[in-house]
This record gives sequence, C-alpha cells and structure tokens, in this order.
Amino acid sequence: MLGRGIHGGALTLTYDATIYEVTEVKGPEGVLMATNADRPGEMRIHLARAEAREPAVLRVVLEIDESTNRRIDESRSSFIVRVTGQVFGPEGGVIGTVEEVWGRPLTHSLSVAYPNPFNPVTTLRYDLAEEGEVRLMIYNLSGQVVRQLVAGRQAAGRYSVVWDGRDEGGRSASSGVYLARLEAGAFQQTRKMLLLK
Repeated sequence: MLGRGIHGGALTLTYDATIYEVTEVKGPEGVLMATNADRPGEMRIHLARAEAREPAVLRVVLEIDESTNRRIDESRSSFIVRVTGQVFGPEGGVIGTVEEVWGRPLTHSLSVAYPNPFNPVTTLRYDLAEEGEVRLMIYNLSGQVVRQLVAGRQAAGRYSVVWDGRDEGGRSASSGVYLARLEAGAFQQTRKMLLLK
C-alpha cells in the first residue's frame, strides 16, 4: 500500500519458487509500475505516481504451484513470503522503509515502524512465534515511558498496532526520536522512530 504523501517505491518480494508462483501483480489506476522477475523466488516492483493525496493498494497474488510435490509445512521457513524496500517522497528522496513478512512467524521480531519518519501516526508490526506475555512500549530517549500500546497475553501470530503520536495522557508527543520496545518472554527488541511535525 502506498500511503498519503508517498510518490513511489522500490520493493522486493522474495518467496520459495518451488512452492509459489506469482499469478498477478496489479497497481491501482494512476500508478506507473514496472516488475522484474529475472531470478526464481524474487520479484522487484517499482512504483511511481504524480499525485499522492490518497492511499493506493498494490495487489500481488501468489498461488501454490500445482506441480509442486513438496508437502507444505507452515512451521518451515519455505512458507514465508517477505517484502522489503523503500518508499519515496515528491522530490524522489527516501522517506521510509518497508519490511513485511507473511506466513507463520518462526521467531519473535519487531519490524521497522511504517511510515518512519511519521506525523502523527505510524504502524508497528510484530511477530510472536509462541504464545506468551507481551509488552509493546514507546519510550523517549531519556528512557521514560511515553505510551503503553500492548500489555497482556497473546497467541502466536502477526500483529499490527497503530501509535497515534500521543502519550498516556492523550497529549500529542513533541517532535523527536522515540523508541518502540517489544518484550515477549526473554525476547526484547527496540526500534527507533522519528516523529516530525
């Protein structure tokens, strides 16, 4: 998806070509798109648009190749599909990164916030490989808690949480660098985010 203010992107879709085949890549109206699938299991997608007032959705369809004789096991890494890349602003400069993983998570992880930098809303995605107690917190650079986004027990899976740039009291946070910290059992991971106003 291309959000408001995003004029283009360079994305790489990686997947196990012995299991999947890409059957459709379709951009929305008003978006120029080029694809390159020279290597098995990798597709590069380049997008550009003149107007970026509304979000635009890119449709990619992967189907299980009927000729495969492999038994598909969701716990295997071969079942994972990844999307990585960068998105660009109106002047062509990089304004954010993309890091998506589809399929059953194999490990705990906290992805880079998107968009990042942001104003005032960003999305945090995280994977849980097993059920357990989870905390997702926002801290300032002084180590003070700004906002608690998640606290409780969650099942294994993929999650997405929006931070609206507000603190626990509902006040807008000031511009600057913030830290998102995921804690799940003994696992801990921190990602930096930049709030611009």
